Amino acid sequence: MLLKTNDLQKRLGISRETTYRLMRSESFPSMKLGARYYVAEEKLDEWLKKTAYKKIAL
Repeated sequence: MLLKTNDLQKRLGISRETTYRLMRSESFPSMKLGARYYVAEEKLDEWLKKTAYKKIAL
């Protein structure tokens, strides 16, 4: 399942601005289709496990 930016925002409890910075980040597994950003739910879960308790530079 692909999550849109608003889905990610709700799931992580972060602001809209932070969501877009995260989606544009090189270290985040997002994809851009047209003008919209998406992340596969399973890739998000993997990324969260890998980066847990680490500081993320946006």
